[in-house]
Parts: sequence; structure tokens; C-alpha cells
Amino acid sequence: MQVTSQVDTLFKLPEIFPFGRPRFDGGTITTAFLLTLLLITNTIASIRLMETIMEQKQMDNNRYLRAGLTSGITHFIGGCLGAIGSVPISGAKIPAPIGYSVTFVIFVKMVGLP
Repeated sequence: MQVTSQVDTLFKLPEIFPFGRPRFDGGTITTAFLLTLLLITNTIASIRLMETIMEQKQMDNNRYLRAGLTSGITHFIGGCLGAIGSVPISGAKIPAPIGYSVTFVIFVKMVGLP
């Protein structure tokens, strides 16, 4: 089966809400809450991992606020434009082959391969 595609322009700016206006129901709110907990946990783990790697003695609690604010802004913009948000992964404890295989599965699903 051959797939054909027509491209009108070389570059196109993203649309706002390309999948339609957002709908808020019980499932959406529950999913958003659980993903928020996951992202906060990943952010805190990444910051603590970098503190141990960099051997930083001085703890600055404002870095958690800055990381959360930056992450929130990028996820909001990405969500409005239909993009995939960045997720901090503190993968120093994960063996490289496992990390690569997980990343491969994610990208295969994004592209739509079986």
C-alpha cells in the first residue's frame, strides 16, 4: 500500500488547538492530576540527581519553584499547539539499553509504526 502526501509549503506555523477546543470532564481532570504528580516527581528527582552529580552543597529551594514554573509554561504552550511536552527523566540509574529501548518505543508510537 502506497501512501501519498501533498505538501503546500516548506514551513508552516503550528495551529492553536489543532485537535479542537479542550473539553474538561472527570477523565480529563483525573488524568491531568495524575500526570501532574508524575511530572513534579520527575522534576524533583532530576534536580536532586543533578545536585549529587554536581556535588553542590548549598541547597536553594527556589530552584524547585523555577523548575516547576518553567515546566508549567512549556507544557501549557505545548498543549495549546498540540505538541508533546518535555519530561525530565533522571536516567542516571537506568542502564543505557533499557533507556534506549523505552525511548524507541515512544518514538515508534509517535510516528505511527505498528
